[in-house]
Amino acid sequence: MPSLYEPCGLNQIYSLKYGTVPVVRATGGLDDTIEEWDPKQGNWNGLQVQGMRSEGLRDAIDPRSRCF
Repeated sequence: MPSLYEPCGLNQIYSLKYGTVPVVRATGGLDDTIEEWDPKQGNWNGLQVQGMRSEGLRDAIDPRSRCF
């Protein structure tokens, strides 16, 4: 969900309800409801993209770019 502005956001909630992993831009309600991977607690519910460039999407979905 490549939103520049998202005051609330319901689509990510729909994604979670139907069992799909939401990939969202970290803004507004999307940032509030989607939690990135936390290696200390081991919980997450989606992926957050930083910025509006393709590199941000690549970094969000490429496991080699993450520190586990």
